[in-house]
Amino acid sequence: MKLPQHSISILLVVLLVISTFYLHNQSEVNHLFFLIHYFLMGTFIFIFFKRKNNPINVISSPTTSLKATSNSLEVLWIWDLNQKKFHWSKNISSQLGYDTNEVENELKWLFDKIHPQDHMRFSLEVYHLVNEKQKDVNYSDIVQIKTKQNEFKYFQSIVEVQENEVGEIQLVGSLVDVSKFKNEEIRLQLLESVILNSKEAILILEGNQEQGKFPKVLFTNQSFEKITGYSEKEIQNNGLEKVFIEQIKFSESYQSCIEKLMFHQDCIVELPAKSKEDVHIWLQFSFVPIFDKNEEITHFISIIRDITLEKEREVEREKLISELQKSLEDLKQFSYITSHNFRAPLSNLLALNELIKDYDIEDASLLELINGYQKSTFLLNETIEDLIQTIVIRDAEVSYEWIKIEDLVNDCKQLLKNQIDAQTTQFELDLKCTEIWFHKSYAENIFINLINNAIKYQNHKQEVCKITITSEESSKGVLVKIMDNGIGIDMELNQHKLFGLYQRFHPNTEGKGIGLYLVKNQMKSLGGEISVESEVNQGTTFNLNFKNPE
Repeated sequence: MKLPQHSISILLVVLLVISTFYLHNQSEVNHLFFLIHYFLMGTFIFIFFKRKNNPINVISSPTTSLKATSNSLEVLWIWDLNQKKFHWSKNISSQLGYDTNEVENELKWLFDKIHPQDHMRFSLEVYHLVNEKQKDVNYSDIVQIKTKQNEFKYFQSIVEVQENEVGEIQLVGSLVDVSKFKNEEIRLQLLESVILNSKEAILILEGNQEQGKFPKVLFTNQSFEKITGYSEKEIQNNGLEKVFIEQIKFSESYQSCIEKLMFHQDCIVELPAKSKEDVHIWLQFSFVPIFDKNEEITHFISIIRDITLEKEREVEREKLISELQKSLEDLKQFSYITSHNFRAPLSNLLALNELIKDYDIEDASLLELINGYQKSTFLLNETIEDLIQTIVIRDAEVSYEWIKIEDLVNDCKQLLKNQIDAQTTQFELDLKCTEIWFHKSYAENIFINLINNAIKYQNHKQEVCKITITSEESSKGVLVKIMDNGIGIDMELNQHKLFGLYQRFHPNTEGKGIGLYLVKNQMKSLGGEISVESEVNQGTTFNLNFKNPE
């Protein structure tokens, strides 16, 4: 089935509006989308200029229309001004949908069907003809008339003062349905508005070109002058080459684009340019060839976007990335220095601590100083060990394997036997997925940390420390939940710092605040995800999402 041209226009308008909205709300769009967007715009422009050069004229002259009484597409009416009689032609039913008995033989009935937007104008013009009574004077207009289906259609209306066969003055009217052409005109105006008011610069170029040059420019919209400073006439006289920096004309991308145009191919290219005010800018050019029905090229459509701001942001982003990488390297180097270069003197301090234990110190003040020294040395050693752990996570080369969740839990029970035996601890497992794909030592550390926390931060108001471990399939792999009925965490207060280094949420319970930091980093380093749900005195749930192998 062949789609009517006006339906195609509607479809193209909708697609263009969608693609334009998407284009202006995306920071990064691939070249295929640009090509589709520009093809739609090019098709619009082609239809627009084709219509502009071939205007549609469907209405004949008033005299011809009024005499063409046999034309079934033309509705006629006659108003006898002397006898005050009004008559319609029979084909009013086919054109407006009203049955003969629904049509009133008076002018008021017609006036009531005229759209409010046209009613006043039409009424004044008709009554002006009635008052003047000048023979062969007519009024021609396009008005909207309501059909029986309660929709308005556009009609070409011609009203003329004539004499009948006995010399009496009468008003003769003709109505021809021009809705199809009027709707095309409205759509054409929409196309014109899209082209002229587009934020992108739009160019129409000849289909042929000289060797090594862009095709001659035939048309530019206002946005082109806003972007480049050059008027349509200036760019027509000087060529599109005028906007480019001289050195860029020898670049591979510039020459490649011209070569593609020579072979009537699509082309999208980003090039540095300069405005009329000699300001350096970046422009993205897209060229789409337009062919006629014989597959002969007629012209090119070009869409030009000012991407200067995007390029500046890109340069700034690259600079920030470079600075960030340097900062990370500096931080890494600092970590190595603090963790490795301090090891030798710290070992000496720890050895000295062991030697001091062999002496009986009676001086209370001295003993207090030595105890403080020993405690500080121990804490310093723990800090260094923590730093080493974070470096190991960042630098280690890990291997993946399938790990049975139940085996992990049993290993944790064995390692935490003393803590479990000291409390009344109950484990429940509901494993719909039995294995995870992960690095084994990381998985062991994660489970040990979370199970140990569940025991450490148990709610003593509960008779039993209950730890529930479940697993199920997720969109990314396997979701493991480790739930407890402990004292919980105030998420509103602590959510933003939950996985931070040295963050503690229960000062009355022993801890260093590094466990969750290590868990988060180990999960993240292998592409996993971790989240927490918790409520004070109700318990905590850790959601661990392990990725499946790709």
